[in-house]
Amino acid sequence: MKTMLRLALPGMAILAGCAPTPSLDSTRARLASPSAFPSAQHAIYRVGPADILQVNVFGEPGLSFEAITVDAAGTIPFPLIGNLAVSGLTGEEISRLIAGRLGQRYIVDPQVTVFIARSAAQRLTVEGDVVKPGVFDIQGDTSLIQAMAMAQGPTRTAKLNEIIVFREVGEELYVARFDLAKVRKGIEPNIPLEGGDIVVVGYSQVKGALRDVLQASPMLTALFVRAL
Repeated sequence: MKTMLRLALPGMAILAGCAPTPSLDSTRARLASPSAFPSAQHAIYRVGPADILQVNVFGEPGLSFEAITVDAAGTIPFPLIGNLAVSGLTGEEISRLIAGRLGQRYIVDPQVTVFIARSAAQRLTVEGDVVKPGVFDIQGDTSLIQAMAMAQGPTRTAKLNEIIVFREVGEELYVARFDLAKVRKGIEPNIPLEGGDIVVVGYSQVKGALRDVLQASPMLTALFVRAL
């Protein structure tokens, strides 16, 4: 049973209990279960600035490169054919683009393959009731708990059973609600986060109201510190 705490001060009465969970119905996101949160990692990857490409033109070592960096404008320099706009294209589409340009004037039936040698650092957004909200670069596996650590943890007024994760998969936006205490205990999955994810930590009206009362009356702090 949830503990109920009533504080009475001159001109003020605060009832601390379980604040209602905000509805997610107003978003266009599809509600997903924490244990079955869809992954975007299998979606077709499209090249962007700072990605590094490996380009191989069969039989043409002078036109093959271990590493070509996509610049801030989304282009790469390429011998004979100049700068190519590649941002937003897949590796296969870039292969066809290079082959088409080379085949117009320089090589008969060129065989071109393009691989993503390294993708740029992906970014994760953590906002809401955390100590340091912001946008963070992630490389490799980053879990929900690690994201909390990046943001220096939830604040004392955070609603730990309302950690919301938004994720775009294809043309769909999905959302799932996590309970951080259950994640830490292994009851709910400590999901791996992906570039583009947005993590929002809820605000507890109960803890916030109690904090305001205690800040206004420091003598009460010792009495009610456990309620925080």
